[in-house]
Amino acid sequence: MAPQDTTFLCLGEFPIPTISAATSPVVPWNGSVRILCRGIPEAFLYQLSLMKNSTHTVIEKKLGLQKEAEFIINHMNTTMAGGYQCQYKTKYHWSEQSKPLEVVVTGLYDKPVLSTDQSLALIPGENISFQCSSAHTLFSRFSLAKEGDTSSPRHQHEEYQGNFSLGPVSAGFSGNYRCYGWHSSSPHVWSAPSNALEIIVTDSSKQDSMMENSIRMGMAGLVLVVLLVILAEDWNSHRVSHKEDFQELAVQRWSKYPMVIGVGAHPPHPVHLPHPLDSVHAKTHTWFSIGLASGMPSTLTALLCLQLCLSQRINTEKQNLPKPIIWAQPSTRVTKGTPVYIWCQGPKSASEYQLYFRGSIWALKRPESHRSRSKVNFFIPQMTLHTAGEYTCFYQSGELQSEPSDPLVLVVTGLYDTPKLQVHPGHEVTLGENVTFFCHLVAGTSKFFLVKEGRSNHVQQRYGKGQAEFPMGPMTRAHRGTYRCFGSYSDYTWSFPNIEESVLRVDKLDVMRRTLISIY
Repeated sequence: MAPQDTTFLCLGEFPIPTISAATSPVVPWNGSVRILCRGIPEAFLYQLSLMKNSTHTVIEKKLGLQKEAEFIINHMNTTMAGGYQCQYKTKYHWSEQSKPLEVVVTGLYDKPVLSTDQSLALIPGENISFQCSSAHTLFSRFSLAKEGDTSSPRHQHEEYQGNFSLGPVSAGFSGNYRCYGWHSSSPHVWSAPSNALEIIVTDSSKQDSMMENSIRMGMAGLVLVVLLVILAEDWNSHRVSHKEDFQELAVQRWSKYPMVIGVGAHPPHPVHLPHPLDSVHAKTHTWFSIGLASGMPSTLTALLCLQLCLSQRINTEKQNLPKPIIWAQPSTRVTKGTPVYIWCQGPKSASEYQLYFRGSIWALKRPESHRSRSKVNFFIPQMTLHTAGEYTCFYQSGELQSEPSDPLVLVVTGLYDTPKLQVHPGHEVTLGENVTFFCHLVAGTSKFFLVKEGRSNHVQQRYGKGQAEFPMGPMTRAHRGTYRCFGSYSDYTWSFPNIEESVLRVDKLDVMRRTLISIY
């Protein structure tokens, strides 16, 4: 038999090694990755190779009788990115090469934008779709990766935009997702990661089971209370019967003295008055009295009392939870396609935050650490018509939910034509004068907004057919600043702002008596 045939047969006797990444194979520029090669206990030498352009280059070798070897690649760059394979050697022979592990380097291009039109809070069995796109670089390939996942990312080989579908989802799908853009000519060199979108998959069956267990425990508690009430009634009935016998005997004795016991006279023993009750106990006492007066069974009366006490306690505790604070960063007016963060802040006891959009739950998020537990942010990668509107947030503390925050209105701008803004009598006025802003828009809008930059809440609204007037004055130094106007077809969708540049400089000697209004 030829030596080559003998070698082939020996190779077949050993299992093929497996290669994996202990950390993510998606590595940022100058970052590191840990690669594991798993063989057999008899292996005394492991070898890691990088495959590029159909050529294997040995990167590192590890000695020692061990079932698994670890290789660390530091300072990842375009040269070190590629397909890695490993093999091991026993006393006489080498094993076959493992399947390739694709290691990519990121951060070589501008980041794309990851977005979805669906809610990020899912239940098992649902599906969700992502879109990955870039307005600056025309990528020919896109990839979607889950943070902390050591498996290979999902690839979308569709030009100019990546469309990814996940599902049916389970609890294992929960986590942060990012997308990358790259070119088919350099498959191991990717862009910077997009902003993350967090998926939260809630186990509805588990929640239902917990709810059922809670109900069963509650019913068991009620049954115990009912039994205690019945025992108390039984004991009290025996006591009352003896007391009635005693009172009947006492009446017979006192009847011998009719002049002592008469109308308006006091009994021989003082009547015991109940101790004053607080508001909750007072309501319970009232219900108890009504139940007895109406002939209601005492057991049912006790249940009503218990229900009233519990509901009163829960309502009191809910009222003690302060409502959270909500705000947007960088602004509540966002240009179409621009990202925005929505922040929700509550107390440190908050364990989960819920974001509602137009009255329905939109996303759930848990604080990442105890230090940042008092607030979380929800990321909107691209402002669109579908993400503009009114947001509110809640937080969960224990088993209680807070009151809703004040509403936050997000407006998307840059959807229609560009208006023109003029000011009369001019851009430079003296203190005490009155001015009027005129906002024109050729498109058939009837609603206009005037905004002073730097004061996001200072917005004026007017109606007009193609034009709106905004009178202002008398002028003070507080009126100085830059103004923009918008046309609108709804409260949440605005036009581009005016783009005219008309900056008027004021002589330093006149600053004390003049006000500058700059229009951009």
